[in-house]
Amino acid sequence: MIHNQDGPYVYNKDYFVSTFGGMQYYNAGCISMDFVREIDVENNRRFSFPKVTPSGKEMALFFQDVIKDTEYYKNYRLNDIPVPRKVLEEYGKVINLGLKGFDNCKESLKKHLFENEQYYMLHDSAEYLKYIFNKYNMEDVKLYGYRDILFDAFSVRGRNENISNELRTISNGWEIVIGRQYFTSGLECIWKYMLDLLSYESKTRNSWIEDSIKESQWTFDLNTSLSDLIDKCVYDFKTREIMIDDAAHLRKKEQMVENGLKIILSMYNRFANRDDYDKEVAYLTWGNDTSSIAFEELILTVQNYKNRSIKDFLIFVMDQWLIEQHNRTAFEKLLQRRDGYYYENVDGIYYHKHDFDMAFQGIRLYQLAQVMRDLDILK
Repeated sequence: MIHNQDGPYVYNKDYFVSTFGGMQYYNAGCISMDFVREIDVENNRRFSFPKVTPSGKEMALFFQDVIKDTEYYKNYRLNDIPVPRKVLEEYGKVINLGLKGFDNCKESLKKHLFENEQYYMLHDSAEYLKYIFNKYNMEDVKLYGYRDILFDAFSVRGRNENISNELRTISNGWEIVIGRQYFTSGLECIWKYMLDLLSYESKTRNSWIEDSIKESQWTFDLNTSLSDLIDKCVYDFKTREIMIDDAAHLRKKEQMVENGLKIILSMYNRFANRDDYDKEVAYLTWGNDTSSIAFEELILTVQNYKNRSIKDFLIFVMDQWLIEQHNRTAFEKLLQRRDGYYYENVDGIYYHKHDFDMAFQGIRLYQLAQVMRDLDILK
């Protein structure tokens, strides 16, 4: 139990950890839902200890009502003494992950998460999930299935399945989110092959790039114009996923660079010249203010290389979007005392340092669906 100088309850850590699936960010969750506050806005200063709000007090009292009959609550919560195992076992059964008996707490969470106008994007995503769950059987769908629906189902350049105008913007937004994951995976297919090749022999930067191209197998002439290849790079969900999975497991290594390039160009095809975007077009600039690569940069770069050879574009990707990009990102991590380098550069010679494991990031909508299920919003 966390205490406050103004009273015995601010909130109970155990409750928020159980509610948010074991996340260690319960403080941030409580602050974002205005259960506690760190800043005294009237005096423009930070509280010495987070201060409970009326809604936070309400939640704490709801939780207290659930645990008040446990031995832990009665005899141990305020005392700095060892807690017997049987007491913890009893307490653990009461604060179950299934939230059985937490009806008032769940109603309060639903109100703060989904009825607060401040969280309009959360509300829109929740409505989008309701639509998806009504349309498809989502009972056993994992991240793989979510990528299929979010990227391909409703896109005008995917399967173009029916969706209401009210949900079009949020659907387009999630398409861009998943598209960024695919774009990253395309780059990673090439990067994983390049690092694997470097593990056999150290190389100069130019020889590393040239050898990565020379050692790969190609189903097209690298000297032809990039524009000749672009229109061919349109893939369905299964084909795209197989190419990425093959690279992740170093299967068909000689095809990894070509497949990575195809995935990159398929993302150009998906997002260039979209006339169905409204305000979500701004999402194409995600990454411009950080060290990552925005879709806007992808689109402009491909357009600049359209009349040049495929090889010229590939060299640019390897040189700038992989070797140089990794150098910038790893150096930023080094400033934070984290060594993120996969290679070592000594006097212009590149040495293999670490292997690279590629994997898709999580999808926040997938996590949101679990929260909505826990709160009985989704069945």
